[in-house]
Amino acid sequence: MYGIINYEVFLLTGILLNLIPGADTMYIVGRSISQGRKAGVYSVFGIITGSLVHTLLVAFGLSIIL
Repeated sequence: MYGIINYEVFLLTGILLNLIPGADTMYIVGRSISQGRKAGVYSVFGIITGSLVHTLLVAFGLSIIL
């Protein structure tokens, strides 16, 4: 069983996983290096828009189920 004993390990693991850059970060850095700051900013807006649409679709889908 998991208990309060494992809380420190869980907390440390959660922090480390949040600090590791993901695929979207690497995509933005790659675009910014190869095509400039403007392309990087457009990539950020594209990722934010995609995340927002995905979140709204999930919320809408869950509201239909509930």
